[in-house]
Amino acid sequence: SKNSVQFIPSNRPFLDIPDDFIDLNKNIISYLEEQKNTTQLWTASIQLSAIKNFCDKTAVEHSNFGNGFSMIFPSSEFSNPSEIFLYIVTNFSISDISQYLKCSRQYLNHYYSEIKSKLYIFIDRLDQAMRLDKTDCTLKMWIAMQTGLIEAAWNLMEKNSHIEIFCSIRKEAYEQYESPIKSNLYGCVCELNYSNNELHELINVLCNFYEKCTIEDMVHIGTMGKFKHPKTGNEETVFDYILRHTVSKPRDLVIISSQLKKTFNNSIINKEETLR
Repeated sequence: SKNSVQFIPSNRPFLDIPDDFIDLNKNIISYLEEQKNTTQLWTASIQLSAIKNFCDKTAVEHSNFGNGFSMIFPSSEFSNPSEIFLYIVTNFSISDISQYLKCSRQYLNHYYSEIKSKLYIFIDRLDQAMRLDKTDCTLKMWIAMQTGLIEAAWNLMEKNSHIEIFCSIRKEAYEQYESPIKSNLYGCVCELNYSNNELHELINVLCNFYEKCTIEDMVHIGTMGKFKHPKTGNEETVFDYILRHTVSKPRDLVIISSQLKKTFNNSIINKEETLR
């Protein structure tokens, strides 16, 4: 507040966390499988959010944005970028979306460039809003939505230096990202990686909190949690064995550890086979 910094959203925890992308028709899903389309939609959604929140409402000519986008301004809803994005893809046909984007692009760029105050936008957990086991989203859409978001964020920060946009996406999606600007954008990307020791410590902190023991003690195999591989004869710990069958994501390790706790008990005879 001392520096007159403003946020979208403006209330704690200052994170725009998208709702689940459900009830989308197949045509819209196909449309969102193309990164070019998601980039354009995220660009418009972020611009509309910034304009709605921080431009003089009396100065913005709503009619310039077409019948669809003009509905966003008088409503008390649809303030955050993800809310506007979801509103657009659930209420309009593809032809309407294309028309609105084309008609409003000039006005969006104009009003967006008029924002002179420092503005931060944080968009988080987009990948969770498109969980493949809970929504109709496809893997192709899951990737395009995230890569389209970071490209839109990069382009919009280039257009207005007062606005900074932060978003989190999954590394699996980023590795699929192909664009001429990827090398430029790389300097603004922070990869979150963990060493094996850090992951081991993280899991044992959780195990100690819930079970008062380590992951090795919880499974209780061999000596100090070490056992020999039945084919190679190599010795490894329970944690090393689990880690070897993941892509080193903490979330996966937590899920596996939780399932192991439900599975293991003193009556199990062949624990190594149960672990495998």
